[in-house]
Amino acid sequence: MSEIGGLSRLKHIVLIGQDDLLNSVNKRVLELIGYEGAIHIIRNLDDAFGLFSQLFAQTNNPREPLGTLVFIDMNFPRKGVFDLLGFLSISPIQYRENLLAILMVEDCAEGQLMTDKKLDIRIESVSKPITRSLISDLLDRCFFPERS
Repeated sequence: MSEIGGLSRLKHIVLIGQDDLLNSVNKRVLELIGYEGAIHIIRNLDDAFGLFSQLFAQTNNPREPLGTLVFIDMNFPRKGVFDLLGFLSISPIQYRENLLAILMVEDCAEGQLMTDKKLDIRIESVSKPITRSLISDLLDRCFFPERS
């Protein structure tokens, strides 16, 4: 399977969710489409805060941005997810510019409630699980709009 254009520019993909099967399926899809960067699987929101604090501390070269996709399974309480999105929205600007938070939902209306929040990061809402076409579409619309 050929790599999706722009996939190699991503440094991190973070899968946040408690469903081990969903995490495994999503990770395998990412591997099959040719993603070779870091895939972080986080099972709780507290660990997510820790990971992002660590990544933000590494963001010291604005010429080499850390392209990051963050998939959040919306099976967590909304307040916790909103707190995490708020934390991401105050990250260093060079990190925020290259970060996309993706809410994985069962129902599109649920995701729309969160994407309507006014935060200083890009937020998308998608149905589960990750697919090749989903990744391609997200990269085109959010990182390479000139290709859309």
